[in-house]
Amino acid sequence: MNLSSLTHSAIARSRKIASKLSASVADQALLSVGNLAMSVVLARETSLSAFGAFGLVFAFYLLAIGCQRAFIGEALLIRNESSGGQNSREEAKAVLGLSLAGSAFVTALSLFVGGVADGYVRIAFISFGLILPAVLMQDTARYLFFSSGRTSSVLKADILLLTLQFSGYAVLVLVGEARLEFLILWWGVSALVSLIAQLTTLKAVPTIRIAAAWARSHRDLSPRFLGEYLTLAGLQQGTVFLIGAIAGLSDVGNYRAAQVVLGPLNIVTMGAAVVVLPYAAQLARKNLPALPRFAASVSAVMAAVATMAVACVFLIPDSLGDWLLGESWQGGSALVPLVGLALIANNLSYGATSGLRGMEFASRSLRARLFMAPVTVFAVVVGSWSGGVVGALIGLAIGAFFQTGIWWWLFVASHRDRSGNGDGPEVDISTGQRGIR
Repeated sequence: MNLSSLTHSAIARSRKIASKLSASVADQALLSVGNLAMSVVLARETSLSAFGAFGLVFAFYLLAIGCQRAFIGEALLIRNESSGGQNSREEAKAVLGLSLAGSAFVTALSLFVGGVADGYVRIAFISFGLILPAVLMQDTARYLFFSSGRTSSVLKADILLLTLQFSGYAVLVLVGEARLEFLILWWGVSALVSLIAQLTTLKAVPTIRIAAAWARSHRDLSPRFLGEYLTLAGLQQGTVFLIGAIAGLSDVGNYRAAQVVLGPLNIVTMGAAVVVLPYAAQLARKNLPALPRFAASVSAVMAAVATMAVACVFLIPDSLGDWLLGESWQGGSALVPLVGLALIANNLSYGATSGLRGMEFASRSLRARLFMAPVTVFAVVVGSWSGGVVGALIGLAIGAFFQTGIWWWLFVASHRDRSGNGDGPEVDISTGQRGIR
């Protein structure tokens, strides 16, 4: 193959990746705009305590949907890349059934928390428990489309979701009923309508009886990705609940405000995942020597985007911030640098973690998380005990930078093993020694 052919091939691949990335980011932007709209309405129309209760339930939502994406979504993206990117109707039924079964458990947990709590926390968790199945299954359907390359179908479903969300929130504000429970319940109604449209397009209905077979066929990846995510999310979302327990709902509201203003960064981060992960898996199978450069490029770009996002927050006038987020703006904007530091650190490791997943070293990733988690937990607990919400976020940032170093060390070692002799010997993260997998 001559130089011209190689150049044209590289340009074609780059255009294909850029096209998928832009579609994915656009879709994630639609999804995030809906969440942003609900957060802004709550911040403006309710008290800081009510907004803090929403911050707790939103952390619970991120934990639930992250677990689902780790167990179902990532396996779909990786395995379907190797099988030509097509979902069978039976697979769609099984995956949707698995999502339905999982959502039943999470719903029961949310309703239990609401039942034993009081005040705004009770209202938030009971309302959220009622909508969880629709919200989680709607996201599962999105991943079915993404894994088969049908991004236009995802965009249509999310445009419908966003249209319903905005119209409903507007009506609630106009009639003076923009209350915590009504906003959460309307979120669920919008997700249900979008889900029905997606199921119609997929021509599939959730079938729980065949879900176990799909889970067994992915048992080498899904449980380990879930365990890895739980250690990560347990730290990130656990910080929210720790802040609530030590500092109260008002500080949770301030923390949620900081997350809201950094929302555009999450759009890029989550949107990139459905493109970066399949391409990393493709490189791991077809062009392994190119994987480190790809991983380093991804991390560099993601960290630069994170840095710019944090910097842009300081350009927001206080008048605009107060108008958008009400009384939570002042406290939230003060926390942005610390929240941003942790996000920058996480993005610096983005390429390394994607590369490990692409090589399907799920067991190594899980053991790495289990090794790093106690360090970060210690930093967050000590920080919150001594400095409240500020101390907790300092601890979270310290832990994030520590994890970045470990991820890159593990990725380099794992890539060397794979390049040398197939799957290679296993790396013991706690000692740095290699043994048999």
